[in-house]
Amino acid sequence: MWEKVKKGIDAKIAEQNVLLRGVFWSAFHVKAKFSEWGWGLENVVNPVFKKIRQGTGGNVRLTLCGGAPLAKDTQKFLSITHAPLLVGYGLTETTAYRFDSRDMN
Repeated sequence: MWEKVKKGIDAKIAEQNVLLRGVFWSAFHVKAKFSEWGWGLENVVNPVFKKIRQGTGGNVRLTLCGGAPLAKDTQKFLSITHAPLLVGYGLTETTAYRFDSRDMN
């Protein structure tokens, strides 16, 4: 699902004129660097991504992916433009379940 969301956003960006595409990608790279450096200034460029966040209601604070593996670039893209995206794919094999024969009754 998240791959389709990213492709849809990429298509919309590609439809824009050169100036708007430049603003978008500049804001993307600035936010990525600010986040990487831990400066806490990521919100400065958030208005550029407002339309993307409005696509899911505008109030999403955290997103999850757990049904399939997700490309790192998709995770980074959506974490920067939409909301932090946490990936938990494959973790079901590491969880423990205590089986008790009384559960069968």
